[in-house]
Amino acid sequence: MNIFGKTTLIAAAVTMAVLAGGQPAAAQSKIELRVADYLPPNHYIVRYATKYFMDKVTAATDGRVQFKHFPSQQLGKAKDLLALTQSGVADLAGVVPSFVSDKLPLGGVVELPGLYRGSCHGTKAYAELVRGDGIVAKGELEPANVVILFPVVVPPYVLFSKSEKLASLEDIKGLKVRSLGGGMALTFKKLGAAPVRMASPEIYESLSRGTVDSVAYSYSPLLSSGFHELVKSALTDVNFGGGAINYVMSAKRWRALPEDVRKVMMDVGSETISHACSQIDAEIDEAKAKVEATGVKYFELSPADKARMDGVLTEVAEEWVADLEKRGKAAREALAAFKAALSKS
Repeated sequence: MNIFGKTTLIAAAVTMAVLAGGQPAAAQSKIELRVADYLPPNHYIVRYATKYFMDKVTAATDGRVQFKHFPSQQLGKAKDLLALTQSGVADLAGVVPSFVSDKLPLGGVVELPGLYRGSCHGTKAYAELVRGDGIVAKGELEPANVVILFPVVVPPYVLFSKSEKLASLEDIKGLKVRSLGGGMALTFKKLGAAPVRMASPEIYESLSRGTVDSVAYSYSPLLSSGFHELVKSALTDVNFGGGAINYVMSAKRWRALPEDVRKVMMDVGSETISHACSQIDAEIDEAKAKVEATGVKYFELSPADKARMDGVLTEVAEEWVADLEKRGKAAREALAAFKAALSKS
């Protein structure tokens, strides 16, 4: 048989395989995706969300999709992860809105104090804003040329201090507080503290050296990161807001994936939202008790301070909206959308 006859037979065989539901070998080749995180590998978001997502996608694609995880800012600083994803250095990255507030200011609505109760309450509501046709998805993520696979919202932050007693709003005055940016930073400013924005990997050294003397954080990662060794008291009944981490992929890289892989990743992203937040919420009480058992003293506000704090929360939300509206951002609509989503549960 001549070469043309062989070529015809090969082409016919490939065509028959496709028509029969098979795919050429090239279409089934392995896909390796680089995942960039600023969080350490033992952080509960990495354990309950990032690793869960990667393992589930790999299993659902029969090993066709593999991930290489780079925690603890190995691929870049927290503030650079959005740009690294857009440029293709990372295929997938955990991006915190407050660290890129010039690009994702509306995503910072989740950082406003006093809005949500726990991780699931916040995550499920926030997901409505950042996925599909949500206001943040359309207004910020699409223009940034990224696709979000899943967000995780942490429980409302508690304020921990190196001082022996943190029992009133007056005690907050003068503190150098590690916080996220946006509304959380504005809250601490109104209370007379000096907020310092920094990512988790920088906290331990900053507390040790006195760059900050207090930290807004959650109980579980406080333990896993060893920060409990450096603090002595906490104000436990004030909701200082929280934060979200958005696991995003560049729109270009997303479109390059096979359609069936995209469906798996989006479906697993939805599963990850429910799995991660439920696991995070389930360990709050236990982690809180463990932190107290290490010797950290817990305090609560007086009724007068609580009433004052309610006024501060209202002022912070209004100032956040006004500031972003000056920049032409639909902040009031984003806040209303978040409150509406929160009201469903």
